[in-house]
Amino acid sequence: MSKVTSLQTYDEPIRVNKRIYKISNEYIVKLISSKSLLAKEDIFYEIKIARISHSMGIPVAEPIICDYVKIYGKIQMGFIMEYVAGIEGSNEEYNKSKHPDTDLQLSNQLYEVERTKAFNLGIFIVEPQWILTNDKKIKFIDVAKWQYKGLEYPFKRISENFKDYTEI
Repeated sequence: MSKVTSLQTYDEPIRVNKRIYKISNEYIVKLISSKSLLAKEDIFYEIKIARISHSMGIPVAEPIICDYVKIYGKIQMGFIMEYVAGIEGSNEEYNKSKHPDTDLQLSNQLYEVERTKAFNLGIFIVEPQWILTNDKKIKFIDVAKWQYKGLEYPFKRISENFKDYTEI
């Protein structure tokens, strides 16, 4: 039987999203998708792209490790990353009604700056999601669909327009 990571301090992790749980004051875990045919590969790809992005100065939730956690009494593999407090955002229309205009405007401006920086470094941000932190910075979360010029993308492309991105 596998051991549960020492990073998990909550006996009962707090569900944040469909497969994301807060496992301590400092960390969250994204569990392996039960729908993906490449179940384990999705989190291993995501930690790779998160580490690359983080090392290049792109503000992503700090990637920690893929390890075992205990959720509802079941030991499961997941991608453990830094917990980021703040207001969740994305470039989706629905966020316009959820946040004050100043926060939305600031987070969208910060997103555009970071998107351009990432693109210039060879990182293509797909379906961006971020947290606007209390100190008015953004940190990207859910980088699973991002693409990097030197990293093989193991999943079906979102659009045929992205297929040549690895040639940047």
